[in-house]
Amino acid sequence: MKPKTMILMGVAIVFGLAASYLTSRLLAKQQETVVVLVAKEKLSRWTPMKNLDAQFEPAEVLVTDMPKNAVTVDKAKEVLNHMLIKNLEKGDKLTFDDLQSKDKGGLETELKEGRRAMAVRISAETGVGGFVLPGSRVDVVHASREGQRGNEAKVILENIPVKAIDLLPVRPEDRPGMVGGTATLEVTPQEALKLAGVQGTGTLTLLLRPFNDTSVSSNADVDPATIIPPPPPPEKKVETAVVTAPSVTAPEAPKTPEEKVAVVTIINGSSVSERVFWLDNLGQVKRSELREAPGKTEATNRPAPKLEALDRGTLESLMQKKKDEGTN
Repeated sequence: MKPKTMILMGVAIVFGLAASYLTSRLLAKQQETVVVLVAKEKLSRWTPMKNLDAQFEPAEVLVTDMPKNAVTVDKAKEVLNHMLIKNLEKGDKLTFDDLQSKDKGGLETELKEGRRAMAVRISAETGVGGFVLPGSRVDVVHASREGQRGNEAKVILENIPVKAIDLLPVRPEDRPGMVGGTATLEVTPQEALKLAGVQGTGTLTLLLRPFNDTSVSSNADVDPATIIPPPPPPEKKVETAVVTAPSVTAPEAPKTPEEKVAVVTIINGSSVSERVFWLDNLGQVKRSELREAPGKTEATNRPAPKLEALDRGTLESLMQKKKDEGTN
């Protein structure tokens, strides 16, 4: 075999082996996987990366399916103190292109939860000659104009952070102070309403507080609407015993047996008298009484009894009784 032919065959074998090796590497790479961070739920823009365990979960994906600059589990610490600059849906893979450092963000990234940024006009006189800088803490004094409240001045806010002077959110390194036209303060919504209510009615002056001074003066003008009244004392329960008096039944009046009254008029010459008989239910005489007839003598105090007709037997009995009494 000629030497030239042998050389060509050797070159062909080398290229064949190289192609086979590259093909096997390519096939192996297509089956290779990597663990990346995937959103557990929908995350909105400007969400800070604070608790990655609650916001993301690890997911194994093929290298060929991994987005460019995807955040892998081993690089998770690099995204802390960053924020999202786009919305992520549930299951979306996190990439470094979706994040921005808080140092490059706007003022909204520096505000605490529940706080608002509000700007007030200042000058060299009302801004402590320019020594009020981003990061300072100030008290806000409101001085009313003549005719409003008689030039009255009050401290309306205390210990308020200054977030920016004009458009500068950080302290300048080349000068100790700066005179700006506006100071942006970090306030609560209630404090913002209070500031808005006094703006235009007087002058707002900032008082620079010492470093780490968080005291609150008792002379501050506190809005009564923001004061939470103390809870009322617990109501004392007075237990009242209900005493029921025993029922007292009035004694029944003794029943008087029904009586019948009979009157017999006795005429003896010019003398007229009456014999009154009291009879029981059976017609028996219980008692009798002799009295003067009315009209002939002085009337008695006792009312005249009711006359009642008697049968013949009863009358004879009465007459016999009267005869017996006359004999005695």
